[in-house]
Amino acid sequence: RYGTPDHATDVYALGALVYTLFARRPPFADAATGREAVESVRTTSPVPPTAVDPDLPDAVDTLVSTAMAGRKLARYDTVEQFKTDLQRLADDYLE
Repeated sequence: RYGTPDHATDVYALGALVYTLFARRPPFADAATGREAVESVRTTSPVPPTAVDPDLPDAVDTLVSTAMAGRKLARYDTVEQFKTDLQRLADDYLE
C-alpha cells in the first residue's frame, strides 16, 4: 500500500535523524507505541523543531519538513540535495 523502501525512504530517515539532532528528541516522541505509532508517522507531521527549541533558525523547519514530507515526491530528490541544504544551513548557523 505504501510502496517499497527506496531512496526517498532514505531521505526521510535521514530527515528524522537530523530532526533528532537539532530538537534533541525524536520527531514522534509523543506518539504511542506499536501500530498507533506507525500510523502516526504515516498520517501526521512532527512538531516543527523550532517549536521544541525556539532558538533554532526557521531554516531547520524547512529542511526537516522537506526531508520528512509525507509524499515521497515532495521530499528531496536525492540525499546529495539534502546534504547541500544541510551544509548551507550549518554554514549559516555556525557563523
